[in-house]
Amino acid sequence: MPPERIFETDVLVIGGGMAGFFAAIKAREQGVDVLLVNKGYAGMSGQSPWADSFAAFNPEWGHNLEGWADQVNRVGEYVNNREWTELCFLESYARYQDLVSWGVEFHRTEDGDLLRSTSSLGPCQALFTPPRAHGPVLRKEALKRGVRIMDRIMIVELIKDADGAIIGAAGMPVGGDELLVFPAKATVLCAGAGAFKPPGWPIHDLTSDGDAMAYRAGARITGKE
Repeated sequence: MPPERIFETDVLVIGGGMAGFFAAIKAREQGVDVLLVNKGYAGMSGQSPWADSFAAFNPEWGHNLEGWADQVNRVGEYVNNREWTELCFLESYARYQDLVSWGVEFHRTEDGDLLRSTSSLGPCQALFTPPRAHGPVLRKEALKRGVRIMDRIMIVELIKDADGAIIGAAGMPVGGDELLVFPAKATVLCAGAGAFKPPGWPIHDLTSDGDAMAYRAGARITGKE
């Protein structure tokens, strides 16, 4: 086996979708070194590029937190983590404001108001963006802030120390056999979901890479709605 190459960082982010970029940018705002690694081209691969809507919870728009959380409970067949769901909603409007400040455009009505659509399943509302529009914006913002990005690197295993703490990850270039090691003070998994969906749905072939790595490392699985 060829000798390993080592890339040290303060915060290692695995996955280059919306969650990965937010994690990388917010960590970088704290003044630490951040390395984002993605098995595709960060910003243009995985599930996130297909997203064309964003749920932004805002009480000033008449939104009710309990109603929104109840809708997710029903749709998720009551196996989701409600506390986590509510936290996501409470943080969502600030993340929408981040996206706007970075240059992501949202659809508006002819009168210039934000286009907001209520789900037929409940009170949750969505804001809409052109698909595959926000990825390049997030990548540009991350690079501008000094986030290092490595594309087409397949992370395959988290690394633990003798006490069981995660101290980084290991992987290889897509199509290559070189061992790459990423020691890190903190590791953030944003490697996508995993689901069985009908052919044509953009996430039907996601492989639960992050879930599998976390589970093997001893993480507790929760909130799998």
